[in-house]
Amino acid sequence: MQIWQRRILGILAIGGSALGIAIGVQAAGSSGNVVAWLVIAPFILLYLWGIWCGVSLIEQKAGALRSNLVFWGLQVPLFQSPYAGYLFTSGFFTTVTFQPSETRLGFLFWLGSKFEISLMQADKPLVFGMNLFALAVALFLYRQLRKMRTEQVAIA
Repeated sequence: MQIWQRRILGILAIGGSALGIAIGVQAAGSSGNVVAWLVIAPFILLYLWGIWCGVSLIEQKAGALRSNLVFWGLQVPLFQSPYAGYLFTSGFFTTVTFQPSETRLGFLFWLGSKFEISLMQADKPLVFGMNLFALAVALFLYRQLRKMRTEQVAIA
């Protein structure tokens, strides 16, 4: 992996995660509710891990590709239904969505970090989505990880 690629992906992970932490702390603090903190805390921990992933990638630490692959992979799915929903993104997302009830495709673009989890909200429609940007980054990291493993096997 080129150094500029490591730096760009590392900065995206660090900056997006720092923004996510700020948004999470602000949301939990403004609610003043212990339950809100319990729901938001796992996302804040994910964003803290995202900062660690970004720094590890920039510093070329062992295992950085694998941890970043997981971090970006967690950002790929978007799911919403009356029973449960999930969205997690750090820094940037470009998402294609499909709503089966209306047979409708949608497109979301977001510059910034966002997270959402929902349980038992009857007003939410069924929506499936995929963050194309996170998918592209995850595929890139996967190819880099395979390339690195292939080179290690060739050396041995």
